[in-house]
This record gives sequence, C-alpha cells and structure tokens, in this order.
Amino acid sequence: MGLPAPKLFALQESKDLEMRADLTLQDVLSGASPDYAVVAQKGAVEDVMSQLDTPFKTEYGLSLENLAGRYQSQMSART
Repeated sequence: MGLPAPKLFALQESKDLEMRADLTLQDVLSGASPDYAVVAQKGAVEDVMSQLDTPFKTEYGLSLENLAGRYQSQMSART
C-alpha cells in the first residue's frame, strides 16, 4: 500500500527566476530546480493529516514545465 500524502520538493533553483518576467530559452533549459526530495506522510487520523494540508498542497521550486509555460506565455504575448 502506498503512502497517502507523498510530496515532491524541487530544490536549489535560482531564486531570481521565480519572479523574472523576461525569461530566455537558456533560463528554461538550465533554470529548473536541479535537486529533488520526496517527503511522505504515513496514514494517521484525519485531525493529524489535516495539519499538513498546507505544506503538502504548496508547490516548491521551479519545474521545467513551469518555466517552459512561463516562457511560452511571454512569447505568445509578444506576437
């Protein structure tokens, strides 16, 4: 049986890329978080599980998909 609350944490990305509005293709290709961690919460009563809802629902780091989507939005806005 799998763990009920696995969470992927992307780590060590360049902090300036999070808010930058002028991404380059190089930023997309090399800027995604290079390190990852997986954290899981084993099953517990609902009261205990609900205490971890916020951290487990929050997105951490910059994925390649996130950066590529932002870059594509920028390119679309230029046309």
